Amino acid sequence: MTATRYDYDALERQYVQGSMSLRALCEMNGITTWSVVTYRAKQFDWARKRETFQETIKHKDLEIVAGKRAAKLEQLTDDIIDTIHAAIFRFVEGMADRVVKGEDGEFLIPGTPVMASDLVKLIDKVQLLKGQPTSREMKLGLSLHGELDDPTQLPRELLRELAHAAREAGAGTSTGGSSPLPRIEGARSVN
Repeated sequence: MTATRYDYDALERQYVQGSMSLRALCEMNGITTWSVVTYRAKQFDWARKRETFQETIKHKDLEIVAGKRAAKLEQLTDDIIDTIHAAIFRFVEGMADRVVKGEDGEFLIPGTPVMASDLVKLIDKVQLLKGQPTSREMKLGLSLHGELDDPTQLPRELLRELAHAAREAGAGTSTGGSSPLPRIEGARSVN
């Protein structure tokens, strides 16, 4: 048998795109002298080509999976925004007082009371969904350095004046962010 007798291009494609050994490839194609095919495979680096092909397939599979996940995430985000939108409209409808007619006459059903803290929380959530900061903290301070023999001997009035000056200059923690309403702390109370 001569080396030109076999269709090496077809054998290479089968090997590179498959997972069989060279011996199994030869048996599958009815080749009894598999050493000739092994020599050709080494000469043209079929093993590296198979590895490259499998990496390409793996990356394509990952891209397909990532594309499907991105599409699902986009749809989920759209569904969540639609749900929030519908919930806001229902919430707004529930804020209004309603008059209900019954057998005993008309009844007033009071709407849902909305507290300023509820609005602040809602605005913070909208800011978060828009990718904007919900709040920021800024800390300013005053630092004094020196050597004292006895720190308890500092005049109390001097310490009070330093603390007052630091507060006037904005020392401490203050919140300021992109929320148009002031931050209101504390739990909501329902009467």
